Amino acid sequence: MTLLNPSNDIHHLFGRAHNRTQFHPIQALWEKNYLGTKIMSTPHYSPSIQSGDLIFTSGQLPLLDRVTKKTPDGIMAQTRLVLDKVENILREYGLTKRNIVKTTAFITDIESWEEVNEIYAEFFGDYKPARSIIPVSDLHFGCLIELEAIASTSIRD
Repeated sequence: MTLLNPSNDIHHLFGRAHNRTQFHPIQALWEKNYLGTKIMSTPHYSPSIQSGDLIFTSGQLPLLDRVTKKTPDGIMAQTRLVLDKVENILREYGLTKRNIVKTTAFITDIESWEEVNEIYAEFFGDYKPARSIIPVSDLHFGCLIELEAIASTSIRD
């Protein structure tokens, strides 16, 4: 059995001396809101993290501005925004939406499924990553959708 040496292995576990898990430092500290202002990321999570050849995004809410909690009106506009936010995160890694292998969408109204699917199909075109849509009772800040994604750096067009 191998025991971790806390003084040396913490860096090994969290990416300094080990390339398997990397926090994306720019995304972890700063985000741009969709009104153009650069803001500090305050929640206790990283918007994305890389582990091996996979990029995991945190759930993206359709907030135009984190301070005011303003969102676009309607599920279609909110779906477009969360997909754009995921795509912007992937650009930081030099990836595109065609690197996405799986998405999970949380929606507050199962009746919105068709509208979400319409925007999703527009966004991805003929590319079809795996997907789950999970109905939930409510989301933070009254949002109608939250989306997380897993992308692979080994997929090349």
